[in-house]
Amino acid sequence: MINYGIIGTGNIARIHAEIIKNIPGVCLLGAHDIVDNKLVKFCLEFNTTPFKDIHSMLAKIDVVVICSPKFCHVEHIVKSLDDNCDVICEKPLTINIAESNIIRDYNNAPNIKSINLNYRNLAVVKKIIELVNDNKIGEIISIHMAFLKNSAYRRKQFTWRDDGSSKLSSGALGDLGVHLLDLATYITDSSVKVETIKTKMITKVKQKGDNIVQVDDHSETFFVTNHGQYIHIETSKACDEDLCGFYISISGTNGEIKFSSKNGGIVTLNNNGIQQIIQLDDRKYIDPENEFYGWKDSFYYTHINLLKAIKNRKETSISTFEDGLKAQEVLEYCINSHQQNSSSN
Repeated sequence: MINYGIIGTGNIARIHAEIIKNIPGVCLLGAHDIVDNKLVKFCLEFNTTPFKDIHSMLAKIDVVVICSPKFCHVEHIVKSLDDNCDVICEKPLTINIAESNIIRDYNNAPNIKSINLNYRNLAVVKKIIELVNDNKIGEIISIHMAFLKNSAYRRKQFTWRDDGSSKLSSGALGDLGVHLLDLATYITDSSVKVETIKTKMITKVKQKGDNIVQVDDHSETFFVTNHGQYIHIETSKACDEDLCGFYISISGTNGEIKFSSKNGGIVTLNNNGIQQIIQLDDRKYIDPENEFYGWKDSFYYTHINLLKAIKNRKETSISTFEDGLKAQEVLEYCINSHQQNSSSN
């Protein structure tokens, strides 16, 4: 039996807990949160033990899921690795490059160290990679990805996500875009030519209550990969409701692949003028409201891959800390690109 613990008991922790409770051979032994009433409520719902002291929990578990606010990630990663736990951390790993260097100091630790870049495990992404590897569209020329939500309008209360302590990592680009930044290089098996990055970040919902929102809720970023592919990424938390969704469009020398969450689990392939509609595999889980086809399943496969890595003591099946740090570095360049352009205007 592998004993899990969860740090942080917000909405994303609930998804992890639901998945963990349904996997044979594992146990959700406990959870930790600094907010007592949240911790108690969470543990009652998932029939697990509340730990007010984080080290008491870490001493009793094998693997920890870090779902705390982003500016707490490094502290919780270090404590977990020091207590000899295997770790899976929500993205992004850190809020700046300086913190990334702390994580790199732990690269040689024998523990399994994973970041939840779960979009790699989406059914649509698996199908896209299959089609690309089968040469269905030829060489990739460009990718356009958009993840558009309206949560900035729906969430009226000012929280840590809106203030400067997140160093912009909880804005539309940092929170949503980090997945797409990772996917762009994952799908193309490439790296980013950082000197080509151009980024626009704006805040449409400028105030919540008496507080000024200090992060972006809408962004666009452009760059070129080292293989010469052109990448365009859009993210928003302040999009018109009728436009909200997750979209991927990949143009190749012989065709195109397109996905729109508005069409459910369908991928459209155009190969040399012949169009094919491809139905994705059935879902194991029904996705929450405001999420798209296969989103919750991606968490399931993240944990299945993690357990495989733990069993084999090899990180080949997971998104590693190094993957997370590469995405973090690109995110930092994007933010710096925006800030430099803003200061020169």
